[in-house]
Amino acid sequence: MGPAGSPGSMAEKGNCFPLIRPFGPADFDAVSSLEEEGSGSPYRSRVFIRQASVIFSPFFFVAEVQDVVTGYAIGSLTAADANEGWVIRLKVVEEHRSRGMGHLLLDAVVSALTAAGAIKVLLSVAPGNIKAIRLYKKYGFSETAFLAGYFGT
Repeated sequence: MGPAGSPGSMAEKGNCFPLIRPFGPADFDAVSSLEEEGSGSPYRSRVFIRQASVIFSPFFFVAEVQDVVTGYAIGSLTAADANEGWVIRLKVVEEHRSRGMGHLLLDAVVSALTAAGAIKVLLSVAPGNIKAIRLYKKYGFSETAFLAGYFGT
């Protein structure tokens, strides 16, 4: 999909060599901690990641740099239309942002979704998340709808 690579690819950016690979049980604590940063709830985060690791396993990827998990992405095919996929989550540790890691994770999820039959891939992003919006636009996504209150604000 994107020019940066595919699942399992390596990229050099700012002395980082991120490896994008499928989520595994050993990643649970690190990914749960990253998820908690957004939710503020260790319980909710751990439950979500545990469930996601089962429900979305073919579309759940982590980024690691020097054996440390530095990001993750989760996708899913929709139940109503197997030709439609969604990027459910994409998170990268703050100090590793703007180095291409988000693009690599996005590429892994989109590639897995299209390999599974998705013709269209959707995502949602908070209106104030300018860095993520830039990433998604650079990748080729475009705004198709704005739903006021979607993120609770």
